[in-house]
Amino acid sequence: QIKSAFADDKFSLSARERTSTIAARHNAVLAINGAAYGFNKSSYVIRDGIVYRDTRFDCDPLVIQKDGDFRIYDEQSTGEELVAKGAMHTYDFGPDLIRKGEIVDYGDTWYKNDLSPRTVIGQCGPLEYVILVVDGRSEASVGMSLYDVAVQLKNRGCYWGYNLDGGGSTTLYFNGEVLNNPSDWYGERAISDILYFVD
Repeated sequence: QIKSAFADDKFSLSARERTSTIAARHNAVLAINGAAYGFNKSSYVIRDGIVYRDTRFDCDPLVIQKDGDFRIYDEQSTGEELVAKGAMHTYDFGPDLIRKGEIVDYGDTWYKNDLSPRTVIGQCGPLEYVILVVDGRSEASVGMSLYDVAVQLKNRGCYWGYNLDGGGSTTLYFNGEVLNNPSDWYGERAISDILYFVD
């Protein structure tokens, strides 16, 4: 039930569509913005077990296995090696927030003090996920730090947790509606990919 889709349904550095547009086309029940692989041009892109790009970003990728389990591998692997280990999808925006039940504390000022819109996902157990979408950059919401969203994931029992693209890209789509308030002045931002769930 956990799936991925590209803007215009193709791997392209230039293709962009709104989360809601991609989600509606794929009959998604729930969708969030993905990893902005078109912006991060040096990252793994594995979707549906196909390696589209095999270069490493500056953080470990979130790997979603064929059985729906999350993995964040410490060792550097090729895309084909990740697929051989069971990788179905990768997301490289980062950083990782929870590893094996423990908060990854980077200790840096940016990690604890930068308040921004956030899109994060965690896994608690087999096929059990937590998605947190946080508005920000407005009078209604200043956003959250990466450390604070990591704490929220841990408080909800997540064993793995990962930060996806945030800021103006942060979008939560559910049952045909965008539920949050994207922070760009023109509303929902066109992005390169989504993570979504079907019924």
